Amino acid sequence: MLRALVVLLLLANGLYFAWASGWLGAPPRHAEREPQRLAAQVSPEAVTVVPPKSASAVVQAARDAALACLETAPLTPAQLGAAELRLGESLVPPDAVQREAVAEAGQWIVFGGRYPDAGPRAAREDELRRLGLRVERLTSPPELAPGFVLSRHDTREAAEAWLAERVPRTLRGARVVSLPGRGEGTVLRVPRAAPEQAEKLAAAGFRPCDAAR
Repeated sequence: MLRALVVLLLLANGLYFAWASGWLGAPPRHAEREPQRLAAQVSPEAVTVVPPKSASAVVQAARDAALACLETAPLTPAQLGAAELRLGESLVPPDAVQREAVAEAGQWIVFGGRYPDAGPRAAREDELRRLGLRVERLTSPPELAPGFVLSRHDTREAAEAWLAERVPRTLRGARVVSLPGRGEGTVLRVPRAAPEQAEKLAAAGFRPCDAAR
């Protein structure tokens, strides 16, 4: 009895080996040889093999694209210390901050405000963002702040054209105003702020970097 069982097991193993090797017909897909796997590929031309160095470059490029450049308006010596303190609270390393002495001329801005109360101010900021408008928080001068800068321009005509083209008529309160320059001062700039840092910097009064500088 035991001898018959051993013989049956040997026969079963032999049949399985012959089947898996394709001797009894087409083998199952998991037993295919490499040439058969290549022939079964779907749209192989759509697959691109990226070398390890290129893959790292792609990842780094994506990280760089997410970085933002933010800066303050020109600050007086008295304002500079407070701004540097806010930088520390925003978790920006000191070596990531640039300092530049500049002179700021006056500008025309598309302005939303003034909103001295936090509740209405937060509601208006949410509304502006839902409309797809870039929101820059304005913290000075006191006759305008707190409020929002929607756009900056060198001339009144350019500001009014932007207001007419970009701001929906249903949005009340947006208008063109003159923003006086601050003269000589020091700009604090964070040229490569990560998204979570950029959000904190914007809340502290930083704005997108001036491309002209």
